[in-house]
Formats: sequence, structure tokens, C-alpha cells
Amino acid sequence: MQGDLISVIIPIYNVREYLPQCLESLRNQTYTSFEALLVDDGSTDGSEKICDEYAALDARFKVMHKQGSGVSDARNMALEQARGTYITFLDSDDWLEPDAYESLYVQMKKYKPDVVFGVCERMYRQFFDNEPDGRIAMLSGEDVLTSYVKPEFKPHILKALWDKLYTREIIGAVRFKPGHHRDGTFNSEVMCKAQNVLFVGKLIYHYRDQRPGSISNTGITECIFTDKIPVLTEHIEDLKRVGREDLAKRQIVLFYSEMLSYYRKIYHSDVPQREEFLGRIRRMLLEDKKEIRASYEYDYASKNYRRKMRLFLCSPSLYCIAMKIRKGK
Repeated sequence: MQGDLISVIIPIYNVREYLPQCLESLRNQTYTSFEALLVDDGSTDGSEKICDEYAALDARFKVMHKQGSGVSDARNMALEQARGTYITFLDSDDWLEPDAYESLYVQMKKYKPDVVFGVCERMYRQFFDNEPDGRIAMLSGEDVLTSYVKPEFKPHILKALWDKLYTREIIGAVRFKPGHHRDGTFNSEVMCKAQNVLFVGKLIYHYRDQRPGSISNTGITECIFTDKIPVLTEHIEDLKRVGREDLAKRQIVLFYSEMLSYYRKIYHSDVPQREEFLGRIRRMLLEDKKEIRASYEYDYASKNYRRKMRLFLCSPSLYCIAMKIRKGK
């Protein structure tokens, strides 16, 4: 099938083992009107050669080589070069169903939403976030952000990039901020702009979640502070900016819960920066005592949340010990 040009953006770094399957799944799409923008981010394992081979084999594949400035910069570079009416993203260690883009494109043209998304299979955990039940569901107005924030709302809009086809207009000037784990920040900005988002209940994507060595599975590192925490706080600010205080409060409770989880994991770890990381999170939470106590009154603050936060604010060490004993039972 042919139609409007789709720009497929693929950042690549040292994924030689998985890259051929990824690129073959794209090359063999039933929808043929696409350009594949391969951004090699300084690979040293032969992935860069595979990129060049595909560019020589198929004129739809275009390669940009750069030196290790990160996945956000890679995606931004490709966005500046993209010529498509529609834009999508593909991770270089995943792969597509043969008719993935045809399935999304047909419904995009029929219903004309800002974004259309399909079903992803998480390979290592073997489950679907949404059911591949064949239904078509349009999310409009407030339902867009409600679906994006609440996993229990079905269909649920994932924070991920790769299950979606975007119009060029809805992306507009939105770009990726420096660092990893920035899918959520990008999508937060897009979803705050979107008026209509369409769900297609068809399997389109296979995601190697929690693959050893992947960026999303790197454990306890500085990225907690440079990437993960900023993503959460920026999402809260986006929701406040568009007047969704109800959802912002939910995200505030999630934010403080995540901080407790990070603190507990670091406390029981042996990473070299253990004391530094603990100190940074401890200071952050203790400085927010007033805001944390205000969050106890939010609808989404469970009794368990309040109990854990109060224990932490009383004694961070006692909180970690109590949680370990509880998990051990």
C-alpha cells in the first residue's frame, strides 16, 4: 500500500544482535511510502555498518552518523530532517508486525486524529497494555489526558513513542530534552496539545522490555536525578498548565511514591554513590514536608501511602528496614 510519506525515526547504538530483525520488519512493511531515518549514535559494535548496508540496499533508508550525544539528540536530529506528513518512532532492538503502519495509516486517514496508536506486546514480561480486540476507540477532550495518566483507563495511552503515529502538526516544535527516558516528557507535551487520539485494537509492535543492557534497564545510576525525576516533575507541571489539577494531584502522589521506591532500592544497594544518592533524595523529600503532608488529602493518597510517607519523614532508615521486613514475610 502507498500513501502519504511516513518518517520513521530510529536512534541506534550498539544493537548489532537485534538491529537486522528491526530493520527487516520495517523494510517488509505492507505500507511502502516511508523514509527510515537511522541515526547511528557512535556505535562501535558493527551496528553502524549494518545501517550503511541497509541504506545501500534500499533508498528509503537514510543514515546519519554522529558521536555519542544521546538518544534525545538523535531523535531531534532526525525530526529536523523528517519530510513525512506523519511521524513515528521505532526502537532499534524491537520489531514491527508486517502491516503495522498500514493499520495505523488507514485509520489515521479515515478518522483524522492528532495521534493514532495500536497494541504492543512486551516480550520478556509477555503481556499487552491494551487488548488486541480489533476495536476502534476515539479519545477526545479530557479523555486524552485521563487515558494518558491513568493506566486503569482503557484504552490506555502509553508514555512510549513506538506504538504511535503522529501528525506533523501535533508534534510541531516539540522536541526531546537532553537525557534518556524522555519519551514521557515528549508525549506529555504532545498529549496536552492533542484534541483527538485514536486507538486501534490491533497488535503492531513487539517491545523487548527489560532487555539486559538496555537504557530502560540500567538500574541505579545518576539518571535517576538527571532523567527520571525531571520527567515526573515536568509532567506534573504540564498537567497544571492545562488546568488538569485533578490529574496533577494524582501524579504528585505517584512522584513521592517513586521517590520512596528509589530511596529504598538505593538503601539496600551497594552502588559506589550510595550515600550521595540517599542524601540527595532525603533532602528533596524532607524539604517538601509541607507539600507531602498536603498530598495526604488527595483522592489518590491511600492509607498505605500516608503510612509509608509518615514513617519516612520520621526516620528514613527505619522506613527502609520496615519495608524490608515486610517484604520478607
